[in-house]
Amino acid sequence: MGNLSVRARQYLGVSFLLAALISVGQIAHLATHYNLVNWWTVAIASVCAAFFNLFRVYGSNETDNYDLAWIIYGVALLLLDSSATMLVIWIAHLAVFLSRKHRWPWYVHAFNMASFTIVSALTAWVWHSVLGLLGNSASVHMLSICAAIGTFTVTNHVHVAGVMWVVDGQDPRRSSLFTRTSLLMDATMLAVGMLSALVTYVNPLAIMLGAAPTYLIYKALRTPMLEKQAKTDGKTGLFHGRHFKLAAAPELARANRLNRPLTLVMADLDLLRDINNTYGHLAGDLAIKTVADVLIQFTRVDDIAARFGGEEFVLLMVELSLDEALQRVEQLRQMVESAVPALPTGEKLKITMSFGVAQRNEGDTEVDVLVQRADQALYLAKGAGRNCIGVHQQPSAVLAPQRRITMGIDMLAATAIKSS
Repeated sequence: MGNLSVRARQYLGVSFLLAALISVGQIAHLATHYNLVNWWTVAIASVCAAFFNLFRVYGSNETDNYDLAWIIYGVALLLLDSSATMLVIWIAHLAVFLSRKHRWPWYVHAFNMASFTIVSALTAWVWHSVLGLLGNSASVHMLSICAAIGTFTVTNHVHVAGVMWVVDGQDPRRSSLFTRTSLLMDATMLAVGMLSALVTYVNPLAIMLGAAPTYLIYKALRTPMLEKQAKTDGKTGLFHGRHFKLAAAPELARANRLNRPLTLVMADLDLLRDINNTYGHLAGDLAIKTVADVLIQFTRVDDIAARFGGEEFVLLMVELSLDEALQRVEQLRQMVESAVPALPTGEKLKITMSFGVAQRNEGDTEVDVLVQRADQALYLAKGAGRNCIGVHQQPSAVLAPQRRITMGIDMLAATAIKSS
């Protein structure tokens, strides 16, 4: 945790302390109220939750992921109680930690366990509060179950959003945590688990009927991931060039319709061949992956970044004037230059990039036109010494790059090179 901010350590510390205080009472309850039959139920639920937790399904991004073990958590909440549910969740997450399937720092696993401990206790309190206030009728029981599902789902998402904010500085609004699909999917998995638990009161073997919806949920959750794989470059995780053009076309049409600024940036990794010849092709792959990671970190929610091919990347930025776009690109250039990945030998790899910038002009209807102009500016930037920014400007009769200083940023200004 030494690399975390003070605020992040405080958030995690408070979560761990609160979970520890809750756990004391929960463990005491387990020790005094559970018999052999109960323990067999806990053991079976724990094994199933651990198995499901190893098959976390990722969607279109890292924050868009689903844990099938929520189905088992639903079973445990209804058949057992919050203390047993806490134990089932602990074992499920310990299985993930021991398997090393997800290479998260230890405090991530610990936070997950602490978060669910807090969430389980709060869910039980809401559940019993509803029953205590409204009575013990069938309709009130159903209302309490719905309240429990809502509390468990929303509280978990809020707590996770908090840690993402204090640790990574990620705006919860940019994550998928509070999308309708994310909330409904987690709530649905809890509901499937509780429904499976309810049928055991009719016939304990009927719980196996939950296998069919569980499988269908798993297949449905994999669809966004498969769609993402069809759109992205396997080496970098960015969109590939074909999808970039498909995604950029509506943005260009929107900018034309509303007469809004749109900037396209072509970027090329400098001297990749020299890196390959000096350090080997694995070093070249490391350089490409490092640039992609910087782009992912840099890109705003409405922008589109892609690997265009080889060592060439492309970025579409919306709603920025030329000066604003140039400031952003200069920031990106500095971020790439500051990223110094380490080779297996311990040597540091120096990476720089050249950039070509073109803005939408009135009458531009094809993404390829913007790509061509940005590529021409990129060509001039590389010819002027690399690790700089070429800007395509119109109208102008100047054909050679000119040095200029804009708000302290050393840039290249270049015009269109018209084909005869």
